[in-house]
Formats: sequence, structure tokens, C-alpha cells
Amino acid sequence: MPEKPSCSEQNVPGGPSQGLAAAPALLAAYGVLCLTVFCVLLLAARWEWSLFMDDVSHISWMPRSTDLLGDFRRECETYWQQGRFYPVKFLACLLKYHFLPADPLAFRIFNFGVLAAAAALGAAAIRQHNRHVAAGVSLLFLLGLALSQRALPIVVLQSSLGEGWVILFFAAGLACRLRRPVLSRLFFLLCALSKEPAVTVFLASAVCEWWAARQAPAERVRRRVACVFDVAAFALLLAIVLWAKSSGTYLESYSLFTVSSAAAAGVAMAKCSIILLPPLAVLAVLWRQSGAGEVRRALRQWLASDLVRLCLLFGLAYMYLAAARAPVSYLLIPPAFCMMLVSGYGILEMAPVLERGRIALWTLLAGLCVCLGLSLYYFQIHAASLNESMGALQTLFCTPSPRLVLFRHEEAFAQAQLAADAAHAPVTARQLSLQDLDAVAAFRGDVVLFDAATACGPCAPQDVEALRQKLGGWTRVVDRGVYRLYYAEHRLGKR
Repeated sequence: MPEKPSCSEQNVPGGPSQGLAAAPALLAAYGVLCLTVFCVLLLAARWEWSLFMDDVSHISWMPRSTDLLGDFRRECETYWQQGRFYPVKFLACLLKYHFLPADPLAFRIFNFGVLAAAAALGAAAIRQHNRHVAAGVSLLFLLGLALSQRALPIVVLQSSLGEGWVILFFAAGLACRLRRPVLSRLFFLLCALSKEPAVTVFLASAVCEWWAARQAPAERVRRRVACVFDVAAFALLLAIVLWAKSSGTYLESYSLFTVSSAAAAGVAMAKCSIILLPPLAVLAVLWRQSGAGEVRRALRQWLASDLVRLCLLFGLAYMYLAAARAPVSYLLIPPAFCMMLVSGYGILEMAPVLERGRIALWTLLAGLCVCLGLSLYYFQIHAASLNESMGALQTLFCTPSPRLVLFRHEEAFAQAQLAADAAHAPVTARQLSLQDLDAVAAFRGDVVLFDAATACGPCAPQDVEALRQKLGGWTRVVDRGVYRLYYAEHRLGKR
């Protein structure tokens, strides 16, 4: 008498043989699709330098550095006096700006390489725990999944982010964790020194080692030694971070235990967890087809992995620390990367389920395509905020008439000075100060207020109104969404 099919094979449209070859091929094809679309967007755009804080500062002097070691020491001292400490980022930026060609596209391609390397190392780490699909399929799929996670493509846009190095060294530590634990801790140390909240990687690792020591008596001694080392490393790095924080005023208003911090963490959790919806949709289909038993079994396989526990602990800890400051996209890159790895592991772990039918597979692919669309949409918005703002800034300096261009934020003002030097036009750039309005009103020529809202945050309405009254009104206002221009023109006869 023939064997009765298992509960997960019953009532599955297409039968067990329909999805067998299709699932890995479609996962790989999804990765290729994501890479193709993103590379087209990356290479087709006309890239400009960013108005982002550190990008402006670094491009103004790092390419001309002749003493890399001395500049690295001075950069560490400068940020320490502000209350910050992440030396790996300083060194990485010095090397990038010194050796890469002074071309915005070259920096974006390099940044894409960092993101791709992090995803590839994440795929290698997952491969050590999961062998349901071939290594090439895992690699292509994880690359595509990284581009589908909303915050991760931001790594490509900003040239001076420390978060890109956080995810690269975290993924490298994961890839070495099982076979080379000492090298894994070295990568975790580099991760922790790339951004202050990343010191929690050692706390997360300590918790995972403690749990593993309880679950595997044969490895109890080794796991306990690793746990003690991780706790000591976390305590030491935390002490250094707190020492740096007490040395400056940059983070003096930073507070963890407030209602606003908890609310910001909730917003951050929603942003980072979108990538978990496709595998959860597969579980919903599985529940409908095979019942709660199959779902519980799939969840146990998904969450029982040491890799998943470490990613969840590190991602949630980093998320709360970063969101307490502000739940903005670039600060959420590391937790978004962790959630991407959790999602990728879950999807690859459920590969046998996908091979048993088409409904779960196509549900997964539909959800992934929605995530990809959202990610690319926000990527285009951020890209426009950089490229269009810089294009407008350069246009302001292409005039034969005297013009005063005002900037509320230091970053945009610093970038404007670089543009003014390159344009050789009769244009003066000045940072707006409410105590300096009389001097602005006395300028003989056009006055323009440049408000790069997306890059630096909008000008305060009361400041704009005070300037408008001092100048006698605006002749026109240009609102492009990512920036605003307030013109007070034809003032050659005014004093």
C-alpha cells in the first residue's frame, strides 16, 4: 500500500514536484532582478556630492591629506572633545577620500561594494547553519534581499557613514563565529569601534554564549569562557563610550528611559521589520494548508538558530539606542541589516515548504517584490534630496549679478563655500544668523535663502518670517520638495 503523503504535502496545489526546481531558481532570479534594477539606477543617475554633515567636512580636506596617521589622531581628538568615539569610521573615511578618485559616482560604487560584501558575508554565515539551497542561490538571494530592505541602500548614498562598516564587520564576525571564534571577536571589535551603539554586539554575543552553554553540556566550558570574554569586552567598551560622552556636549540631551524614546523605538521597529512580512506570509499560508503543527515546527527551526538569536539581540539593542536619538533611516542601517538576515535565514530554512507547492512560493515572491518597490522608492527620494539639492546649489552660483546666498545649517554652508570657490562668480555664501539681519538687509544685490529641508532639516518658520520682514518680502519662492529657495531680487538700489 503506497505511503500516505505528509500533512504538509496534502492539498498543496502543484504537488511536491512542481516547486522542487522552481523555488531555488526563482529565489536566485529574484536576486538577479534586484541587482540589475539597482545597478541601472546607480549608473544612470547623475551623482553629486552630498550635503550630509560629515560628507561636506571630509571632502573639503581629506583628499589633500599628506599625514594620514596624524590626521587620524587629530580627528579622534576632535570628535572626543565633542563626546563621540568611533575610530574605525575615521580611519576608513581617511583612506577612502585619500585613495578613491574625487568622483561622486566612484564613492557610490565603492559604498555599494561595502553593502554587497556585507550581504555576501551574511550569506556565508547563513550557509553554515542552513544547506537547503546551493551556496550560489543563497548569495544571490541575500544580495537581492539586502536591496529590498528599506534602510540598507542608504549605505550607497552617504560617503561618510559609520553604519556601513558596522554591518560589514558584524557580518564578517558572524561568518567566522563557528569555526574561528578569535577572529570573530576581532571583527566584532572593529564593528563596535565603528559606531557607539555597536558595542552591544558583545552583550548580544555573551547572552548567546550563555544560552548555548546551557543547551550543550559538552561545550559548556568553552562557551562559558567565551561568555566571560564577551562580557568583559562589552564592559570595557561601554566605559570608553561613556567616558567620551562625558567629555563633550554632543550627546548631553541623549536619554534612553523616556516615553519619547520608547515611541521612537516603536517607529524604528516598524521600519526595520517590513522585511519580515514575506516569510510571515508564508507561515500564514502554511497555517491555512497544513495547520498549526507545521507552523510551530517551522517557527522552531527558524528561531532556534544561534545566528538568529544573535541578530535579534544585537539588532534590537542597537535599534533602541539609535532610535532614542532619532529614528532616521541611516541610523537604523545596522538593525535593518540584522532583520534582513533573520528574514533571509527564515526564508531559506523554509525552502522545503516552498518546494512542496506554488502558493507559498508565489506569496513569498509577491511580498518580496512589494518590499523591493518600497526600498527603491525611498532610495530614489534620498538620491533626489542629494542630487537635486546640490544641482540647485550650483545653479545659484551661476550668475553675473551680485548675489548673497544664505544657509541656516552649517553643512550646507560649508558645501556652498566649495561651490562658490569653483564658480568664480560674484556670489557670497553666508550662514544665516538672526543677529546678522541688518547686514543681510544692507547687501546690494539679490538675496536667496537656501533651505535644504531633506538634507539638514528645514529652517524654522519664525526665522524665515524674520528674514522676510527684514528684506521687505519675497519676490518668489521655489519649492521642489527636497529643498526650497526664497528669493528677494532686484535689490541693487537698496541699502
